[in-house]
Amino acid sequence: MTTTAIREKLHEMVNTADDKQVESIYSIFEDQIAEKYDHWEDEEFLNELETRTKDYESGKVKGIPWEEVKLKAQNRLKAKQQWALVLSLTPLPTKSILRPGIGMKNN
Repeated sequence: MTTTAIREKLHEMVNTADDKQVESIYSIFEDQIAEKYDHWEDEEFLNELETRTKDYESGKVKGIPWEEVKLKAQNRLKAKQQWALVLSLTPLPTKSILRPGIGMKNN
């Protein structure tokens, strides 16, 4: 199972759990949640930062200007909002096209 699939299952579990289950889940991870992560003490992070800095300074990697990053993010957000609007305006399927047993009761 991929990490992404595990994350999705955990999110689903937490989102659908009752209060007692949420408290139990939290107690399992409480110590880890409380730990403060310090990037400057993480050797792997520092090595990656050093590598990326050298790649940028040597010209091996070209940076992307902030305005370009910002514009792409804004365009993606607009597209996502437009898609959400389309979905919200799309009528739900009628009973006649649904198969019995999937999301409806048989009459």
